[in-house]
Amino acid sequence: MSVTVALVILVPLALFGWLVSQAMPTPRERQLQRLRNRAREHDIVVTLRQVKDPDPAPADRVSSGGKVREPRLEVAAYALPVRLSAPVEGRHAPAWRVQYLRNQADKVVDEGLREGWRFETPGLPLTGSPVAELSAFLASVPAGTVQIEGGKREVALCWRERGEAREVDAIADLLARLGAWQAELAEQAASAERAAHAPDGVDPEP
Repeated sequence: MSVTVALVILVPLALFGWLVSQAMPTPRERQLQRLRNRAREHDIVVTLRQVKDPDPAPADRVSSGGKVREPRLEVAAYALPVRLSAPVEGRHAPAWRVQYLRNQADKVVDEGLREGWRFETPGLPLTGSPVAELSAFLASVPAGTVQIEGGKREVALCWRERGEAREVDAIADLLARLGAWQAELAEQAASAERAAHAPDGVDPEP
């Protein structure tokens, strides 16, 4: 077989092999697919976000040329809806966000929260016992968690998707408990509002 004929045969084969290898998912892509499939089994909605890094390393804050940077992280938000019962409205649910400071994991940043965690808006809107309750939830977050948030529609955990199915199972359990807790806070706020507007001597409706 001449060199020319060999090249005519081998070059297309090599190109075909390269194309096949490019089309096949990488180990990381297969991992993400497993995690997200598991999330869907728990009715978790997964969306991709780019968030500001809450705790970048010093080298990430300034470029080699001295330019100030705003480092960002690519994360996946795993979310479950908050189910409110009538007459509780979305406005009664507090909006909060806590962030994990991976480079300050042994530091207490906000009083009442676990080490390494802080409120995005310090001390607001949760105060008192709800802060301690939220802190207890933070004990069970998976590795790679960047932030957790709650609002009138959903609770969500933003993370860098590590591990396997058991991590997603743990997230599903955590989000379910956070969602129930968020609904309870909303109910307390609604009850307080009804009590404030009830005539003197009249018990507010349940």
